[in-house]
Amino acid sequence: MIARIRTSRPRLTPEHYDQFLRMLPVITRMSSIAFCDRDPESREEATAEVIAVAYMMFVGLVQNGRETLAYPTPLAAFGIKQVKIGRKAATKLNCKDVSSEYARLKKGIVMERLSRFNKEDNSWQEIVVEDKHATPADVACVRIDFAAWLRTLSRRDRRISQSLAAGATTADAAQKFGVSSGRISQLRRELKNSWQKFQAQSLGGLAVA
Repeated sequence: MIARIRTSRPRLTPEHYDQFLRMLPVITRMSSIAFCDRDPESREEATAEVIAVAYMMFVGLVQNGRETLAYPTPLAAFGIKQVKIGRKAATKLNCKDVSSEYARLKKGIVMERLSRFNKEDNSWQEIVVEDKHATPADVACVRIDFAAWLRTLSRRDRRISQSLAAGATTADAAQKFGVSSGRISQLRRELKNSWQKFQAQSLGGLAVA
């Protein structure tokens, strides 16, 4: 029996870390450009994934004694390609997991937030106030229906509705949108009727289905 001779792979040295750090600005810049169409949070996550994939590729080159072939542009391009098809550095590909980007790209699944970004006060806020007696399913359904209903309104009415739903008083809303308190009260009733009509139509559609 012939025993195999095990050869240890080269380990990363401080010089290797410095080499990758020198490439990092180029990798980051290319990633930011590649994902410039995404929102800031998603772009930041994608860039982090690209850096992780590029680093894994760099480590592989070092372990195979080919670190002289490591250049930032090819590493970044490979990382960007992997992230765009849903492949992440430390996550298994699972097309049955709807939270997996790979599954969403593979099956065309779309995930939307149940909260939205309020540019005016620079913070995240829920689009509706939760009822402590409602189940998570009830709350999710209301939020989804509420978002769909908002899209039927004019831009101005949508902003007023969001402000009122977030807890603004009639006086606060009137001052914010430059109208009288009486107009806000009238609009509140109109919006209430519109919301009830929308819900009735939704339930009618489900009954027909």
